[in-house]
Amino acid sequence: PGGRVTIDWVVDDGRFELTWLEWGGPPVRAPVTRGFGSQMIERGLPRDVGGAGRLSFEPDGLRYGLTAPLGERIAAR
Repeated sequence: PGGRVTIDWVVDDGRFELTWLEWGGPPVRAPVTRGFGSQMIERGLPRDVGGAGRLSFEPDGLRYGLTAPLGERIAAR
């Protein structure tokens, strides 16, 4: 209860940058091992879009960032 999620993105200079931020919920701690979902958003998704992803477990909430180049097909839309 009281937790919030903010999703923000920017397209600039041929790059797409997405930030997912969770805050206001219970305290966050990094897990001892990474599960399937964590591996997918840290490695799988960035690989599929030719970018980089970073998942961080900060005391006040979870943060995920994805940066990827815009392909010609996407940029032309």
